[in-house]
Amino acid sequence: MMKRQRRITKAYFDAACLQYVPLIQKLAFQIGTDDAQIDDMKACAKEELLKCMICYRRSGSFITFFHGRLAGRFRHMRDAEQRAKRVQVLSLEAMSHLAGPNRDADTHMMVEELMGCLNEEERAVITGLFFDEKTMREVSQDQGIVPSTVCRIKSMAIDKMRQKCETGKE
Repeated sequence: MMKRQRRITKAYFDAACLQYVPLIQKLAFQIGTDDAQIDDMKACAKEELLKCMICYRRSGSFITFFHGRLAGRFRHMRDAEQRAKRVQVLSLEAMSHLAGPNRDADTHMMVEELMGCLNEEERAVITGLFFDEKTMREVSQDQGIVPSTVCRIKSMAIDKMRQKCETGKE
């Protein structure tokens, strides 16, 4: 016997879209990291709502079912974007391998000199992210601070190191 497919009318779907807009916006703003990502999340939310309406089995609350599926999809989108950004960034160790064996000592001395201009907290964040290859979340747990603070500290430390490089070249 064939399984009967549930049919959703356009009017019913439009009413559901209006009903669940606050939930979609709340989750997008909680999970999204920037405006572009939030807009992408809102765009895929209608597709996820339709999928949930079709596969919902009437056991438990629909809003709980939809919330779980939507939050999972949003987290997957956010994490996929963060993984892609991480892959694009070359660590200093990888760049030193590209430079060749003759430059290892020079690179090591330059890294020590640049790390010397950082305070203890900045040094710990840079070491955790680039040398120990930890994630922002792991570094934030090690330091006992929130990931947004880790991101701010990393940016400040990289700016200090860039300034040190610029003044060293002149």
